[in-house]
Amino acid sequence: MAKGPIGERGRDDKPNEDPSSDFDPKDPHARDDQGHHVGSDAGEDSGDGATGEDGKSEGRFSKEKLKAVAADVREVGAKVGAKVGAKVSEQAKEKAGAFVEDFATTGFTGEDGETLDDLSEETRLWATLAHAGVLLWLVGVVMAHILAPLIVYLVKKDGHPFIVHNARESLNFQLSITMWIVLIWVLVFLTFGIAAPLAALASGALVVLAFILVIVASVRAWTGTVYRYPLTIRFIK
Repeated sequence: MAKGPIGERGRDDKPNEDPSSDFDPKDPHARDDQGHHVGSDAGEDSGDGATGEDGKSEGRFSKEKLKAVAADVREVGAKVGAKVGAKVSEQAKEKAGAFVEDFATTGFTGEDGETLDDLSEETRLWATLAHAGVLLWLVGVVMAHILAPLIVYLVKKDGHPFIVHNARESLNFQLSITMWIVLIWVLVFLTFGIAAPLAALASGALVVLAFILVIVASVRAWTGTVYRYPLTIRFIK
């Protein structure tokens, strides 16, 4: 009987099984027919964390870390800025103190219209009296337009520079106005009285102008604002 050959042929005719058909994707150590690791832990063996769940977690961690670093940088920047600002403010105060201390020899350098901060009420009051005291001539005080600023200047010449400036400015203005009026009447004398009507008009205009400017200067002094009179010769510097 041909059992032997048939049996052999039967065994030979049995379909070849694909080795990969035994692949179990759940097996963490499974490999394909070429020996490549294809199990559930293949991602770990590959070392490519960027494509797995670990890679996503790692990417999120990097962003959070960058945000934390940025926050630290901003905090450090704010602290440095605060220290620099405090240093600049301290230097400005030192310069202001040196300016006040050296005023007696260096003179006042404030510009017209500049408002000075941190002036005490007493300082502003003395500065205002240097101008407003001139108005005492309206109640009959002789030479009040000269005496008022002169007294303030002599009493406070070693005091705050704002007071000294206003006293000198007021005194120089009153001396200048007085000089202009005297010159006008000298001109009248030289013309044998021909220019008398014109001189009277000019003198009156100067007196009215002086009155208005004294009011303006008084208000400026009380508000701590630097003021310089027009038509003024600075006799006292």
